Amino acid sequence: MGKEHVIINTRSLSYQFDYGFFVTELNSVAITKELRVIPFNEVKEANGIYTRLLFESYDENHLPINIYHTTLALSEDDHKKLIELLNQLYLD
Repeated sequence: MGKEHVIINTRSLSYQFDYGFFVTELNSVAITKELRVIPFNEVKEANGIYTRLLFESYDENHLPINIYHTTLALSEDDHKKLIELLNQLYLD
């Protein structure tokens, strides 16, 4: 099994994939205005609920762009808490 390492701060989102025998380089994407996390779809399986999340920011022309996506096994409460915590990073 592999791992995803994701680092989110007010200026960038960085990610790296770790497959044990193969580790990708750390990639960073600038966050120019704000970061939004959008639940894309939800899959219910016997061992839990998996939510695909899209991380969206804006380019230099202020147009929305998808900068990262992942699928997480999250309960509905955990999903709401994650969104709440990420939104706190971008409060004025």
